[in-house]
Amino acid sequence: MMKTGVNLSHIKFNNLFSNEECDNIIELLSKKPFKEGLVAKKNDEVATIFSMDWTKRKVQTSYHEISKENKWIFDRMDLLFKISNKRFKFDIDRTKEQLKFIKYDTGSHFSQWHTDTGEFYANLRKLSMSVSLSAMEDYDGGNLEIAPTEIGDILRVARGGAVVFPSFRHHRVTEVTRGIRYVLVNWISGPCFR
Repeated sequence: MMKTGVNLSHIKFNNLFSNEECDNIIELLSKKPFKEGLVAKKNDEVATIFSMDWTKRKVQTSYHEISKENKWIFDRMDLLFKISNKRFKFDIDRTKEQLKFIKYDTGSHFSQWHTDTGEFYANLRKLSMSVSLSAMEDYDGGNLEIAPTEIGDILRVARGGAVVFPSFRHHRVTEVTRGIRYVLVNWISGPCFR
């Protein structure tokens, strides 16, 4: 794994997974059906509910528990989380959540600025990781933007590359205007921030 760039809000890496491994991951995780991505919102400011809202988020997702077939993916991502944390110095443990596999096809987006922290398990998230499984030339748009940033900054990594950032950072994904963008997302947790 070669670090390609460090920023105040994120770290970019190349070569977390090879092209062949990206193909294998897509094939393995595509066996489980996709569902429409949901967004969280407060219900009467009391409880959080999840609903579909294509104005904020339009993607297809599937979630994957750790298994004998995919443990190597979790292990590789955990290693990169630990390497990244040498810079962030958060109190982290290990990946405790399911792996999220996301398909952005033409017209898909997560245009609402959001963080990966919140209630329940999400308030233990420390670092977020987004792994590109698609080659950059296979799609247009679909840019990950992490605040603070200038709107329209292109934050892309080559196929098999990853972006790691603190889970409390606001971020979004612009609309894919051509092709398909496959992404792996996961988080590493630890005790609540103090």
